[in-house]
Amino acid sequence: IGIVFVIGLFFLDTQSWFIRLQGCLRASLEERKLVDHFDQFYQSTTYEEFTQALTGLLSLYKLFDNMKTSWVSLEMSSVKVILNHITEGIVMVDKEKVVTHINHRAETMLKLIPGEIVDQAISRKISNPVMLDHLDKALEFDHRVVREPVVFKEDVELEFSVFPIKDKFGEVIRVLVILQHPS
Repeated sequence: IGIVFVIGLFFLDTQSWFIRLQGCLRASLEERKLVDHFDQFYQSTTYEEFTQALTGLLSLYKLFDNMKTSWVSLEMSSVKVILNHITEGIVMVDKEKVVTHINHRAETMLKLIPGEIVDQAISRKISNPVMLDHLDKALEFDHRVVREPVVFKEDVELEFSVFPIKDKFGEVIRVLVILQHPS
């Protein structure tokens, strides 16, 4: 009787686990708005069907991940082409004030060696207090600046604009700095 009782408890626990896992699969599909299209993934009745459904679902998610990675790669390459062919200088700075992207035009305007400022704090190569102050305000207060005249180094007069970039939650995560010669 004890062995039958233990086997019965094991079976009930396994069934409970199986039902919870099916619920998790359904929730995962609902989150991605796929529940109506792939009901076979969470309606399996046997362990073998469930294993096949789980394998299929993981393959589907891997395919989605590969598609997303390809899309991001395509977008990034398109953005790089655009940034390198416009007449303004473009500098992207993250929340820690580290330069993540700079186009060739900005490097030329600021008289920088190509690539020397990337992955560096912007203040290492640009020490203009007006621009750095506006950068701080953009990161902290979502402050924008449009065409502020400033002198970089002794002989470089430019106008800069600062635009905060927010994530989907409205938090400033980057700042776009646009440099141009005064008109």
